[in-house]
Amino acid sequence: MKPPHPTEAPNRPEDRRWERLLLDGERVGYRRQIGGTTLFSKDGYGWSARHIHHDVRLPEARFKGPSLRVFHGDVVVMGFRHEAPEQRRLVVLVPSAGEDALFDPESGEVGALETLWPSPHTPFAKTCVGSIWGDEELQERSLTVLQALRAETQPRLTMVALAAAALLLGVTLSGCLQWVIVGGVGPLTSVLGGFLAALLLLAYWKRSVPHVFSRRWALGMTWRVALLCGIASALVPTVAGEALARVVGIGITGVMLSGLTWLLSADLVAWRTGGFERERSARRGARPRRR
Repeated sequence: MKPPHPTEAPNRPEDRRWERLLLDGERVGYRRQIGGTTLFSKDGYGWSARHIHHDVRLPEARFKGPSLRVFHGDVVVMGFRHEAPEQRRLVVLVPSAGEDALFDPESGEVGALETLWPSPHTPFAKTCVGSIWGDEELQERSLTVLQALRAETQPRLTMVALAAAALLLGVTLSGCLQWVIVGGVGPLTSVLGGFLAALLLLAYWKRSVPHVFSRRWALGMTWRVALLCGIASALVPTVAGEALARVVGIGITGVMLSGLTWLLSADLVAWRTGGFERERSARRGARPRRR
């Protein structure tokens, strides 16, 4: 399986900014930027401006090992967190510039490097034993985690649109059902329909992509989903020719109700399933306090 599209390198000093170059999944060299000059090397020792053909650039992580540079996708042996001395085989992930994460394929734990190794503790890789690019199963799992980490700060538009559509569909179906049964539509009952639709969607996501289900992701999704639902809610009175004040009022109400509904749904699903995934990982790895 071919690695994903090139990623920007982490925010390191320019004279230390490296990228590993791959061609068809095989390592072909390195790339670094010094000022406005781009240099290439096949072995990391001799550098020149001669371009090395490649199709993927892997950014370097912010930590190293003994005479060892660590790159995105490497499998290293090191402690998962600063208070845990046991050595594990961990996958190094670089979701975005300047942000590293560690993923333990055996336990399923994943966390940001700055959280697992807060200052003044310094992460240190004992050795590198391979990479995910030679193992399709590990690569697929790691890229799923990577996708989830990236979604925490910037959820995909498809996820936001699907969440907003679920809320609106739930409200619409609930309203239609009320109209058929009792001949009227109650606002609270309609909102309950959106709440149930959000619960079903979140429960599905929790099972299919558990690593994406974190509190940071839920909060990031909330305002995006609320804004999209508010815009959609305001379109109906706009098309109907309602006054501007009424359109704005309906839009604001849609933003508030949908945001609250989504956030409550996420908390309820997390509560029923043992908590948000990142918090569960932290509790699993926490050491008991000494009395």
